[in-house]
Amino acid sequence: MNINNFEKLIEPKIIARGFDYYEQEHIRSFEQMEEGEFSALIIGTDTYSIFIKLDTDKEILDHSCTCPYDWGEYCKHKVAVLYRIKDGKGHLQEPETDNNFSILKDEIENCDNKKFKDLILYMAKRDRKFRSELFWEFGHEDDYLMEDEYF
Repeated sequence: MNINNFEKLIEPKIIARGFDYYEQEHIRSFEQMEEGEFSALIIGTDTYSIFIKLDTDKEILDHSCTCPYDWGEYCKHKVAVLYRIKDGKGHLQEPETDNNFSILKDEIENCDNKKFKDLILYMAKRDRKFRSELFWEFGHEDDYLMEDEYF
């Protein structure tokens, strides 16, 4: 799927909801972390973190969202961020420089331990790269090879 044709390949209802989120400015922060890697925070029912990775041909290589949507691969939050990347006009735009990290830091500092631990486990279950980094961070790089036993 490409940034220029995602509207044709995602369920129309999700496209419409995602476009509404984009238009109504639910995206509270947006940044390009590296070439082709975008991160955003969206305020909806809760605050959700979205990650989109594109290759040099603008193909969508990877994507994730912390929302509980499980009816398909793409949720309205991801679609809103795809529109933000595309800028609704078919052109990639330069991401804004904002205080994305500061907002995230505040959210984490105000989060209770159980909610934070649940989020970490949820992300580890959904995101293989994140899970790998956790194994390495906690000194269990050998255990990572056995990860299917844990998840």
